[in-house]
Amino acid sequence: MSGGVLGHSQGYANLVAAAQNVIDSQHLSAAQARDAAAAAAAAAAAAQHAALVNGLVGGLGNESWVGG
Repeated sequence: MSGGVLGHSQGYANLVAAAQNVIDSQHLSAAQARDAAAAAAAAAAAAQHAALVNGLVGGLGNESWVGG
């Protein structure tokens, strides 16, 4: 925690990268690959949303409300 604001962006980025590594290392059927890609995209969207909300809330001088 730095300055009262929780930063989750790096954690989410690590999660997305780890998920992509797992996907890349597996031999998936086409349907499984589409499902895995959709899950990775959803995780990336969640990370972007969390970073946006943390930035907005932090800009107001409040502690992070996302993930905390």
